Amino acid sequence: MASRGRHGGAPAREDEPRRDERAEQQAPAPQGPVLPPPPPVDYGVFMQGSHKTLTAITPQFLKYN
Repeated sequence: MASRGRHGGAPAREDEPRRDERAEQQAPAPQGPVLPPPPPVDYGVFMQGSHKTLTAITPQFLKYN
């Protein structure tokens, strides 16, 4: 059975592009306006809200188990 590709220790020839060189292709130019970055998230407030929600709905789930 013939193997395909270079999985051994044989280095790529100079006229063959290496895998990491091929991966550095230019991305297409974005279309439309460039948007500003999203605002930072306050994870403390998020966790407080999720904790309140979980403590409010947990008794409902415990009833059915």
